Parts: sequence; structure tokens; C-alpha cells
Amino acid sequence: MHEHQLPRERVDRQRMRLRQQHQRIHARPVQPRVAGDRVLYPVVQPERERAQQIVQALLFHVGAPSICVRHAYNLNHRFTDVSHGAARSIRAAARPHSTGRQAEWSPRMNDNARKTGYLIMATLCWGVAIPFSKMVLPALSPAWLIVLQIAASVTVLACLAVAQRVSLTGIVPAQLAVVALIGMLEPCGAYYLGFVGMQSTSALHTAVIFALEPLGILAFNIALFRFRVDRRLLVAGVVALLGVVVITLGDPSADGRASLRGDAFVFAGVMVAALYVSLSTQAVTLPSTTAMLLIQQAGSLLLALVLLGVDAGRGGPLRLPAWPAVWPALAIGVLQFTLAFLFYFRGARDNASYWSVVVLNLIPVVGIAASILILGESASPIYFVGGAITIGAVLYTHLRERRTGLAPARA
Repeated sequence: MHEHQLPRERVDRQRMRLRQQHQRIHARPVQPRVAGDRVLYPVVQPERERAQQIVQALLFHVGAPSICVRHAYNLNHRFTDVSHGAARSIRAAARPHSTGRQAEWSPRMNDNARKTGYLIMATLCWGVAIPFSKMVLPALSPAWLIVLQIAASVTVLACLAVAQRVSLTGIVPAQLAVVALIGMLEPCGAYYLGFVGMQSTSALHTAVIFALEPLGILAFNIALFRFRVDRRLLVAGVVALLGVVVITLGDPSADGRASLRGDAFVFAGVMVAALYVSLSTQAVTLPSTTAMLLIQQAGSLLLALVLLGVDAGRGGPLRLPAWPAVWPALAIGVLQFTLAFLFYFRGARDNASYWSVVVLNLIPVVGIAASILILGESASPIYFVGGAITIGAVLYTHLRERRTGLAPARA
């Protein structure tokens, strides 16, 4: 017997043992245990881990590495199929039979409904905050408004971290720096540009331009991380941008030059927010949502104080504004920087990315309705035409993304 035949025989013996174990699994019923939204199968998973250990040991055998790799690959995928088949049979055996067409309840259905509720709450917080921020801008400069809002949010997050006993001791300084730098993009960078633009444009324009954020996220994923994308998605992005142009240039009630300048600042802020989301998905994340938000918004507060100093050097107000103008800014900060972000992270965790973005596309709808009800802004028919074009194109983009399944082009 040659030496290069030994690994192949070892693999064949292990495959025979796994086949016999698979037959025993089908022969006897296994009661699954439910842990949250996961169903645990106590027999299949340990055996699969054992198979992985066998594969790793065979890959580094002295003789005939190509044979080892080929048969280890077959063993791994064979056992993956066995595990999935056993899981399907166990689920089928454990599922009660139903005579009607009514869908069966499962813990995951309840969990998905709760996460969707969190996303809708985040949408309401962000959409309602648009007209309220516009309301307090005449009494506050954009620099003071962003400082007060982030300071209120950081204070609430710090109290929440103390109540939850969140510890930052195990975080590497490099992780801390990366999370803080990414946090400077949003809320500080994105919202400061948005507040500057809202001084010379309407809240209705701002709400519609917010619909371009998902397309900006898609564009940054393509440019920075080489994501493959369908051409129809690019066409939908151009159509959505045309909807914003229709609203910006076709509104007869606005000052054309001032409104165009304000819309440009709001658009820049939306793109900064899209860059924040794109980088956050690829950068370091922390296990505690409260800790991550606290570090990010602490970095944003530091940048906001720098912007306040720059604004004061150019002749802006340095003294703290009057209390009647301060407390609405603090309340809005807690609404859109604390509650909205906490709701969003709770709803987007372990949820389908396309569904998260589709629900958040309701922000322009909520913002437009709140601007009309709270500020009394009049909406001409051009708003509904442009808004329908933009929101419809964005919805098509993410429903198409769900079907095609975007993925990085690199290995």
C-alpha cells in the first residue's frame, strides 16, 4: 500500500461513519430547543463541528495533499447537506399539521414584527424632527443647534450606559478611534450641512432630498467596495435624482437661487450620511449598541465644538442662546439622535437589509406630512409629482436589490 493512498482511505472511513450517523439521526426523533429566534438541534451541530476538525487535520497530512483537499471538500459539503437535510426532517416532524391555509405562527414571525415596529418608530422620529429643526433655526445658528442636539443625546446615552452597566474597558484604542472618526460623519457632519441648507430652503425640499440617502449608500458601496450592481439599479438612481431636480427647479413659490443653494447643502449632508452608513458596515463594530452610539456621538460632539469655534471666529454668536430657544433643540436632539438611532439599531439587527431600507424610505413621506401639518407649508402639485418619482425609484431600487442580491465583487 502506497503512502499517498492513506489519506483517501481515512476520508472514506470517516464518510462511512458520518453516513451511519445520519441514518441514526433519521431513525430516532430529536426534540429541538428554541433559543430566541433560532432552533437548536443538539445532535447535528456537534457532529458537524467534529467533521470540521477531521477536515482540518487531513488538510495538513504529509502525503498527497491534492487528494486530501479534494476528499475533504467532498466530506465537508456532504456533511453540510446531511445537516441541512436532518434539520429539514426534524422541523417537518416537529411542526404541527394544519388543515387550513392560515400561516403558522413561529417565534421568528413575532421577532420580525417587533423589529419592523422599531424601524417604523425610527422613521417617525427622523421624519418629525425635520420640521421641528426648521422651526428652531431662526433663533439658533446651525453650529449652536448641532452642539445642543448632540450634547443632549450624549448625556442621555451616558445615563443609559451607566444604567445598563456598559463597560468600555475591553475596547482596543484603535477600535475606539475608528468608531469615533466614523461618528463624526453623522450626526455632526451630515446634520450640520443639512441645517445650513435648511436656512434657505423649505422643509418639504429637505424631506424629499432625504429619499436619496439609500441610493447614496448604494453608490458608495459600488465605488469603495466594488459591489456588483444591475444596470437597471443605476437607471433607477438617475430617475430618483431627476425627481429631486423636478421639485427643486419646478417650485414656483421658492426663491430659485436661495432654494437651489440650500438644496445643494442638504444634498451634501445626505451624501455624508450615506458615506457614514457605508463605512459603518465595513468598519469595526462593538457588541454594545449603547457603547457604539456613545463613542460615535462623543466624536461628533467634539467636531461640533470645533465648528462652533470656527463659526464664532467668523462673527457668529458665541454666548449660549436664551432658554426658550435651547430646550426645543435639546428635545429634538434626544428625539432624532438618541431615540431614532436606538430604534434603528434594534430594528436593523439580524434583519433583511432591503426591508430595513424600504421601511426607512417612509422618512420623506413622514417629513412632508409633518411639514404641512406643523409648519403650514403649502405643497404644490409639483411636490407630489417629484416625490412620487423619487420615492418610487428608490423603492424599485431596493426591491430589485432584494432579488439580485448585491455582493462584493472581490473574493
